[in-house]
Amino acid sequence: MAWFITFTCYGTHFHEPPRLAAWEQRRLRQAPYALCPQLASIQDTCRHRGWRLLAAHVRTTHVHLVVQSEQPPEFVMSVVKTNASDALNSAGLDPTARRRWTRHGSTRPASDVERVIAYVADGQGEPMEVYVKEDR
Repeated sequence: MAWFITFTCYGTHFHEPPRLAAWEQRRLRQAPYALCPQLASIQDTCRHRGWRLLAAHVRTTHVHLVVQSEQPPEFVMSVVKTNASDALNSAGLDPTARRRWTRHGSTRPASDVERVIAYVADGQGEPMEVYVKEDR
């Protein structure tokens, strides 16, 4: 099964109704987090777990992944977030207690895998750190 997984950085995405967004912003315990690309940690995690990473795009405020895995997508997302945090901690880019991710994210089946890969690779504006598996 292929999963389309998206997760956002802490404090960068809020609900649309202005009053709800303002309430969420007031509840922030730290400043919003701008991501430094860590595509290598995502690739390493997938390789180590035996998951097939089909595409990834790391942006400053969010990450998109297309992953084939027998594991539930919430588990895949959790492990990727944890390992990306470990890589950022090892790099010493910010304090280890830094909040980096929102609590959950979006996990959907990638029913039209090629369309989702095209969106992840090319539908995000100016490319940042992008990976697309050649032999899909």
